[in-house]
Amino acid sequence: MNENFPEQHIKNYKNIVMHSDGQDMAHIAGMLENGSMKVHVGKTFPFEEIPEAHTELENGKVRGKIVITLS
Repeated sequence: MNENFPEQHIKNYKNIVMHSDGQDMAHIAGMLENGSMKVHVGKTFPFEEIPEAHTELENGKVRGKIVITLS
């Protein structure tokens, strides 16, 4: 991973902004593939309900990722 962001568990945070490169993304992809990193999907919305998805984000009570599906 990026030398400016050591690999560690961060338990108390609001937002983290970081910039990644191809090597970082390959490392993350490998972690997803081998199961050492999991992604939690909180809610899924169809494309037509993007305003509702945005409202859900604004309320600050989302746990996990919000996914927009394209059909």
